[in-house]
Amino acid sequence: MTDRSTRVPGPPLVMIAYLGFGLVVLSYLAFAVRVATVVDARLFVSVALAGALLGATLLRSTPQRLVAAVGLGTFTILGGYYVLRFFGLTNPVTLLQSMAVDSVALLAGGTLLRIFGVEYWLIAVIAPATFFAWYSMLRGRAVLAVGTAGLLVVLFTLTGDLPMPTTLVAISGSIIAVGAHRLHRHGGDLVGVSSVLTVAAAVVVISLAVLSLGGLAVAGIAPGDDTGGDGPAPDEDPAATEEEAEAVNLEDTLGVERELQPTGSVTLDPEPRFVVETDEPTLFRTEVYDRYTGDGWVRTDGAAGVAPLPEGESRTVEQEFQIVTPMQSLPTAAMPASVTGLESVDHQRSPRGLIQADTPVDAETGYTVTAEQVNASTETLDAAGDDYPDEVVEQHTQLPSDVPTRVYNLTADVTTEAETPYQTALVIEEYLANQREYSLNVQEPGDNVADQFLFEMEAGYCTYYATTMVVMLRAENIPARMVSGYNTGYAVDDDNRVVTGADAHAWVEVYVPDVGWVTFDPTPSGNWEQARLDAIEAADVDFPVEDSTNATTEPVGNETTGDADFDPEEGLTDEELDPLEQLNDPPEVSDIDPDQYEATGVPQQLPGSGQLPQMTLWLIVLTGITALGVRFTRIRRNVQPVRMSYQRRHDPASDIERAVDRLEWLLGWRYVPRKQNETPAEYLTRLPATVDGRVREVYDTYETARYGGAYDDAAVEEAVTHVDHMIREHIPIVGRLFRDR
Repeated sequence: MTDRSTRVPGPPLVMIAYLGFGLVVLSYLAFAVRVATVVDARLFVSVALAGALLGATLLRSTPQRLVAAVGLGTFTILGGYYVLRFFGLTNPVTLLQSMAVDSVALLAGGTLLRIFGVEYWLIAVIAPATFFAWYSMLRGRAVLAVGTAGLLVVLFTLTGDLPMPTTLVAISGSIIAVGAHRLHRHGGDLVGVSSVLTVAAAVVVISLAVLSLGGLAVAGIAPGDDTGGDGPAPDEDPAATEEEAEAVNLEDTLGVERELQPTGSVTLDPEPRFVVETDEPTLFRTEVYDRYTGDGWVRTDGAAGVAPLPEGESRTVEQEFQIVTPMQSLPTAAMPASVTGLESVDHQRSPRGLIQADTPVDAETGYTVTAEQVNASTETLDAAGDDYPDEVVEQHTQLPSDVPTRVYNLTADVTTEAETPYQTALVIEEYLANQREYSLNVQEPGDNVADQFLFEMEAGYCTYYATTMVVMLRAENIPARMVSGYNTGYAVDDDNRVVTGADAHAWVEVYVPDVGWVTFDPTPSGNWEQARLDAIEAADVDFPVEDSTNATTEPVGNETTGDADFDPEEGLTDEELDPLEQLNDPPEVSDIDPDQYEATGVPQQLPGSGQLPQMTLWLIVLTGITALGVRFTRIRRNVQPVRMSYQRRHDPASDIERAVDRLEWLLGWRYVPRKQNETPAEYLTRLPATVDGRVREVYDTYETARYGGAYDDAAVEEAVTHVDHMIREHIPIVGRLFRDR
């Protein structure tokens, strides 16, 4: 019998199990609340999750079948509402295909923030799972509870949404919860530590696999980078490239798997990307982003209630493209009405006016785009008002709840003279162009890009200008979105333009009622054009056009923000390049010093927190290795009863000797071993009083046969059978089957 000193009191073990379970749940709930913060639905989601926990508490005594039926019904209702609200009454096959594609994309490392209406998704999926996990824990089913909660942790790890420290907390919590629960079920018997270590080993192995998959899913190689590094070329001076060693290509940061995240210093790649023949230079879009996360942008799936073509007056632009470098997001002017030449290429045209190929399109592929460009006058844009469609407001005025208050205050002060949304956009555009310097060499921003650019940074490039303008517009409840792609390119003759990686650019589109999406570009053109031209000239690139003798590096004007009198042959006048001057009573752009605004609500990172994940991971790995080693030894011991549970019969003399040897092995394993020169009678006095009575019967038969000289075949057979059964009853797991006989 186990001594009471080897037991751990029950109530503390229960509390420890609940603590571990709480760590697992809090790991994914913290992420859920963060997502809700991004979409400004923190209260909505928090109330739903709190309701799930409260409901499970109130129903903890309800039969499981009834709770399962109610839970399944609730999940079906919530899931059905989500589908109908954001997908409508669509073809079921199309819906399932879309959901399957999105699911694969998520599991391959796509953030949950891609889901449009993600706050409803959280309620439809996380709330029922949390309810069932907490209900199971209250019912004493810790493994089922941790398994349910762990599935969400695994999902969010695969999507790359859970940071390493949070995942490690969840791993530790699952080990604590299941281990403490197992100990409690064994009555606090420390002999049960072996089971706990087995659970720990299993959790560590599974978790490391998930972390590896999650890391592979979110890790990527920049397009065109086959080496995985950016070392200096053979003809380059290493010292000249040392300053740019950590810089990345701007083009690679503007759109990776429907996500954009501003980084630190960048470089410009002057290699040609495509050639376009057009009589009107435009910006060429490859991505459109609608969800601002605070540290970057995500293109959501699903909703797009606005027609992709301009709603008001438009002009037709025809452009013929020829791909030079393989591309998957194909460039196009805004709002393509038709696309020809891609019949042999699997591609889709998204509601945002993008052309997305399923796989990268080969070089020399050509296609023609006919696009409709906004052609509204300044008077029309200024008089458009703010009667926005509900779906546009819902999708394109979103800001995270934790955007610092000073961003709103500064925006209100900057735009105080503006009387219409159009004037507000023009004022913000000019304020940013004048307030910050253009530079490719900047420090990596913190968690709130717009806040950092407005108040902490002295310079930036297009990504920062465009991001900040969209945030400021949304702070004024004006629908706006982030667009990336390429600028107008390098004019080589009257009709042909070569667009290079150095032309990679980001800008802004603002929604104007009864007009459509209108382009704004707050990036100061002078320094940007010079940086682009310097990169092209330094590379001495041969442009792939038939006649490049008349190539010019003269900068071309950006896409007009809606000038009905635009004439491609005459170009843009100085007045037309400044839309503010076209207003009858232009608002004054204030030169406000951002330093006067108090820094509030900017998240800070704990010092040294970057070392915590690696240290914790190694601690868990060592724990897992130790657990596996201990468990391997334990497995070998548990296999021994199987080997000892049967003996072949030979003759009574040898059979009884072998039976006693096996019996003493069992007694030594379960209680204490027999000492050398100790008689069976003396040994029996040291065994617990509750020892099986069959032990004495076997010893009686043994002593009678050995010292009496008479071997009773039936008595020996019975003794051997007793030993067989006693050993079999102690075989792990299956032993209870023999004890019940």
